[in-house]
Amino acid sequence: MNLRILLLIIALPYVGGCCWTTDRQLDEEFPEKLQVRLKAHLKGTQDSKSYDKLVTAGDIIVFRSGELTSGGSFMWGAASGDHSHAAIVVSRPDDPSGTPRVLTARSNDGVLVESIPKCSQGRDFYVYSFPEETINPDRLARFAFQAATKGTLDYDYSSAFLGLNSSLTPNSNNEISDEYTCATVVAAALHFSGISLDRAYCWWQHVSPDDLIYGFGLRNQNYKKK
Repeated sequence: MNLRILLLIIALPYVGGCCWTTDRQLDEEFPEKLQVRLKAHLKGTQDSKSYDKLVTAGDIIVFRSGELTSGGSFMWGAASGDHSHAAIVVSRPDDPSGTPRVLTARSNDGVLVESIPKCSQGRDFYVYSFPEETINPDRLARFAFQAATKGTLDYDYSSAFLGLNSSLTPNSNNEISDEYTCATVVAAALHFSGISLDRAYCWWQHVSPDDLIYGFGLRNQNYKKK
């Protein structure tokens, strides 16, 4: 039997209990459907300092399938489709250098925040962005560093190998957790900072890198929160 199908059969009884959905809290004053647009195709070998001028908080970085990446949850299908790995750009408020970092997840490491060069490992990648005034960068940074801190404490591999994710629709600090794949942590970070993806709100709550690029979302009330 195909390994992915077998893992799905094993995980289904637990999905309802381990993947939960909180209030989507959509912004009724901003009903437009949102989708990312291609911003740049960057070479992994170019000067890393050039990234600082080309990416901003909230940009989504993806690698194309067929290219080796810094890691992904292949066993649960995160490495299938057109894109094989994903991350989201975050800025650290207490970093005077202003150097952008990315929030992502890897099977062996869990959720982490790292530099763009470390994430790309010399490989080409694509940068996509949502329209302006749809993502709250301060809330995005808060989610990123809180999830990464939790990941260093108690990550247990359940998202990487069974697809059992933490909430993809967190609205408060105590709903931030660390059991995510590279794509689901991006989806959860987006929701916490202002964009609720349609795919993340379905009962299964599985999101792939392709869903981040091809899917749609709506702005929620988290964009206006501190």
